[in-house]
Amino acid sequence: MASIVDDSVSSAYKTYQTFNIIWADSTVNANDHAEVQHEIRTLLNNLIKFDQSNQCKDYIECSSVNTRFFVILSGRFAREIIADLQKLRQVSAMFIYCMDQRANLSLAQQNSKV
Repeated sequence: MASIVDDSVSSAYKTYQTFNIIWADSTVNANDHAEVQHEIRTLLNNLIKFDQSNQCKDYIECSSVNTRFFVILSGRFAREIIADLQKLRQVSAMFIYCMDQRANLSLAQQNSKV
């Protein structure tokens, strides 16, 4: 019985490790985000950061269709690339990380992956 549990845990761990988290924000490297990024890295090692929206989009588009991304976008970057990311198979889900919820509410309502 213990081997089944071990196999299940191992399988679940491998599944989590196949997910990549992308954080796209012009201030992604600011000290303000260091604690949140540290917390993310305690769950998953695969945190990829971009400070330009077009680089983020290009990276995902060039990735294998079997790769899965959870994308964290600033409000500004969301307005720039969310429609393109919504269409990509590689993107499983998106989160808009912005204090102005009202400004981004329509983006969340219009895109099923948000």
